[in-house]
Amino acid sequence: MRLLIAILLFLSFNADAQIIRAHPFYRPPAVVAGCSDADAQKFIDSAGITDQTQKDAICTLVKELKDSSLWSSMSAIYPFIGGTASSHKWNLKDPRDLDAAFRLTFSGTWTHSSNGATPNGASGTYANTYLTPNTILTKNNTHQSYYSRTNDGNGLSIGAMNVTGVTDTAFIMSCKTAGIYSHSDMYSDNNGASSGTGRAITGANYNSAAYFIASRTSTTSHVLYRNATNIAQSSGSVSGQLPIISIYLGGFNGTVPSGYDNTDTKQVCFSTIGAGLTSDQVRALNTIVEKYQDALGRGVQ
Repeated sequence: MRLLIAILLFLSFNADAQIIRAHPFYRPPAVVAGCSDADAQKFIDSAGITDQTQKDAICTLVKELKDSSLWSSMSAIYPFIGGTASSHKWNLKDPRDLDAAFRLTFSGTWTHSSNGATPNGASGTYANTYLTPNTILTKNNTHQSYYSRTNDGNGLSIGAMNVTGVTDTAFIMSCKTAGIYSHSDMYSDNNGASSGTGRAITGANYNSAAYFIASRTSTTSHVLYRNATNIAQSSGSVSGQLPIISIYLGGFNGTVPSGYDNTDTKQVCFSTIGAGLTSDQVRALNTIVEKYQDALGRGVQ
C-alpha cells in the first residue's frame, strides 16, 4: 500500500517537479490554519487582511520560507494579496509604510484584483520598490523573481538600469518581450539589447504565464528559470555594476537602450528581490510560491 501511494504521488509531478493539476490524484495543498509567527502577523495587520483563507496562506508562506532558509535571502517579498492597491503595496519582510521598508508606490494605471495587479503598459505606469541594488544588494549575489499570470510579449517586468558610456549597470528581467523573448540582464557589459556577457536570453517563445526567477551566484554564473526549469544562462565574466536607482515592477527604471520597452502588461501576483539563489533554492522557492498561489486559487503552473 505504501509503495502504491508513493507511485501515485510521484506521477502527480512532471520531470521538472512541476505540479500537474489535471492529474486525477492532485489535491490542493494544505495550509497552516492560524499561526503565531510575528512577521506574518505584522504583515496581516499592515495589509488589513481579514479573510481567513488569506491569513492562512500568508502564515504558511512565511513558515515555509523560514523552514527552507529562504527568508534570510530576501530583501523584499511582495505577496500581492487582498485585492486592492492598499493591500498589494506591502513588503512581507518589512511591512512598514515607508520608502525605507521597500513598500510599493503604484504610478500610472493599474488594475487590482484578488488575482494580483495588472499594469496597463503605458508610459509612466510602474510600481516603485524604493530598493536600490547598489546600496542594498551585493554584486554577484543577487536574484529577482516575478510571477506572471499573463501570456503576452509586452515589455520588461522588473528592474533598473542606468547607462553610463558603453557600460551598463543593468538589473532587469522580462518574462517575455516580442523581440527578445524571456531574458535576464545582470550587470551587462554593453548597450545592445540582445548581446553582452551579462545577459541570459532564451531563443524559445515560452508562455509568460509562469513564475520566473533570475539568479546570479558568482561572476560567471547567471541563470534564468521558468517554473524552476533553467531556460537560459550566461557564464561570461561581467564588468558592469549594480544600478544606483530603485527597482520598478511592471516595467523598469532608467535609460531605455535600443531594443527595449520599459513598460509591461502582465498581471503580477508575487515578486521577490534579494540574494542569489542556487538551483536547489530556486526549486524550493517555486514549490512554496506555487503552494501559496494554489491556496488563493490563482496558480498557473
